[in-house]
Order: sequence, then C-alpha cells, then structure tokens
Amino acid sequence: MFDHLITTSDAASMLQLHPETIKRFCRLGKLKADKVNNGWLIPKEEIDAFASTYKETRGRPANGRAQDSEVGLG
Repeated sequence: MFDHLITTSDAASMLQLHPETIKRFCRLGKLKADKVNNGWLIPKEEIDAFASTYKETRGRPANGRAQDSEVGLG
C-alpha cells in the first residue's frame, strides 16, 4: 500500500543529506510530503525529481567582499 512512500531517514540516505535537512525541506515545501503522526512520508518520485535538480549550498552566501588576511593584525 505504501510502497511508493519513504521516510525522512530513507530519503536522507538516498540524497546523502542529514535527516533534519530533509524534514526542513518538507516543512518549507521544497519537498512535497505528507505529515503523518510525528514524521513525514515522501513519494519516491518526489525524491527522484528533487535529486535531479538539487544543488547543495552550505553556509551563508558570500557578501561580495574579498577576505583580507591583513585586517586586524596591525
């Protein structure tokens, strides 16, 4: 019955991301999922589509200024 639905931990291992990241994507609507009890169920097709378009970004975006190693040393 639920063969096409996977849990957040399974999705995390498929996408090589942390399970909390998957939960956050579900809450934000980046992944279409259904909240069931205290977890998320995600259609496998959604994971496949997401994996083909997801570009990983970490940290805050760059502010456009070059890092100067001499600042604050003087």
